[in-house]
Amino acid sequence: MIRRWGWGARTESGVEIQEADFHHLEILREPQIRKFGEKLAECMASQPAIPKQETSTEEQQVSLITASVQHRQQGS
Repeated sequence: MIRRWGWGARTESGVEIQEADFHHLEILREPQIRKFGEKLAECMASQPAIPKQETSTEEQQVSLITASVQHRQQGS
């Protein structure tokens, strides 16, 4: 069984495990932070772009209500 530390349930595209040769408390120290950043950038660059999601109906309703309120405030 591959451990995904709870991240598997938070993604639709899967989890890729990368081994690190330092303790997690050292990640914000040089040279580990540089190595971590370089590896993260490499992984992100190899992923396809995520398409922008359509605005949901609920978000559209909130936008319409906000525009209506702003219009009323300007008119009074």
